[in-house]
Amino acid sequence: MLPLYQIVYQSTANKPFSCQELGQLLTYARANNEKHNITGLLLYNENEFLQVLEGECQELKRVFEHIEADPRHGRIRLLSNGPIGRPTFPNWRMGFVGDCADFFEQVRGYVNLNSPGLLATAAPGAVPMLLVLLADFAQGPYAENLPV
Repeated sequence: MLPLYQIVYQSTANKPFSCQELGQLLTYARANNEKHNITGLLLYNENEFLQVLEGECQELKRVFEHIEADPRHGRIRLLSNGPIGRPTFPNWRMGFVGDCADFFEQVRGYVNLNSPGLLATAAPGAVPMLLVLLADFAQGPYAENLPV
């Protein structure tokens, strides 16, 4: 079995995503990630994305290169990149804050960022700093406060 790696990045949407566009992104990302054995979490709040991707190193590199080339993203910042012992988010999830929360409540894989149970989706023993970063992201304006 190949070692697991984790990438954490933050980016800014070049234009606001509608609920329908976020739904399409969720459907595409889930299918692609399941096909390539990638797990993680994608959060969206006020035109900002924060994503944790976990999987085999070459697969993550391919996915991240695709993200960097995606014209919907700007100001992409790699926050963390390295090996991990086990997935922090073994069941791929996507969370939103804002008007889309009601729209997605019944969608498999959706988690409401305003929910106190947000971080309950993390595996036991998850990296504490990652969980703090995710919680801060869910709280609101954060882009300037994220670590470099």
